[in-house]
Amino acid sequence: MFQIKIKFRILILSFLFLAYPLYPQEKDFRLIFSTNLLQNMKAEDAIATTKILAQNIQRKMKLEEEIKIEICNGVDEISESIKKPFDFILATTVETEILKKKNKLDFTFVNETNGSVGFEFYLITNKKQNFNDIKSLKDGSIIILSKSNFNTASVWLDKLLRDANLSVKEKFFKDIKYDYKATNVVLPVYFNKTTAAIVSRPALELLFELNPQLKKSLNIINKSSPILFGIISFDGRSKDKKRKDFICDILSSLHEDNYGKQLLDLFMVDKMIPFKDEYWQKYLDLYK
Repeated sequence: MFQIKIKFRILILSFLFLAYPLYPQEKDFRLIFSTNLLQNMKAEDAIATTKILAQNIQRKMKLEEEIKIEICNGVDEISESIKKPFDFILATTVETEILKKKNKLDFTFVNETNGSVGFEFYLITNKKQNFNDIKSLKDGSIIILSKSNFNTASVWLDKLLRDANLSVKEKFFKDIKYDYKATNVVLPVYFNKTTAAIVSRPALELLFELNPQLKKSLNIINKSSPILFGIISFDGRSKDKKRKDFICDILSSLHEDNYGKQLLDLFMVDKMIPFKDEYWQKYLDLYK
């Protein structure tokens, strides 16, 4: 009877193991970044700065594990990359919304800039052109500070047009371009090479500091409230709380470390703060 009970327990344990396999957490840390988050910097610069920070963390914490950095170009590459265990992905809010439909993600951190969560965006024109509202931009051209359409700035533009009962941006504008460098977005407006542009507040304020003449010549015809720009998501399949807590401690104190601050400055971010559902709901309001 005793042997029968043991065999029965082994059978049950074997069934549970097959039905609920343990999630294979990699030993090394995998941090994944989307290029669509980049503003005013090349992917190579982001990789180099992140690697320096990772090496510093490894040295300070005396880690045996290696911190691996992966840069992905858009949703498709991220989707492929996160099939394997990862520690976190940093992607735009738009990309994160798409990814979460097929992947188990734990939203963990967001950026704080100028005391607000996310970024404020400005729709700008040249004062000499006398464009005072979005309706006046019909059949014009626009440049958006972003590497692609998978960005909050683009979603905000959709919202502006919808609220004004105008057609979608692809029909409303004769030409839409995307560029990650603020100078390539703002200067064409200044020199009347394009009708309008959308730029984040930090990027525009930096250009104003470098060239005060820009502020005198540009007109802000629309301004967004702070909008969630990107999200750091942990791998929802992982049950390693100790590992997650370790990463949380590092991310929450990045702004206190010289190397960490250099990385945050590249992304025009002051610090990382814990995610709250209210931030996500505010972003979803853009689609109403």
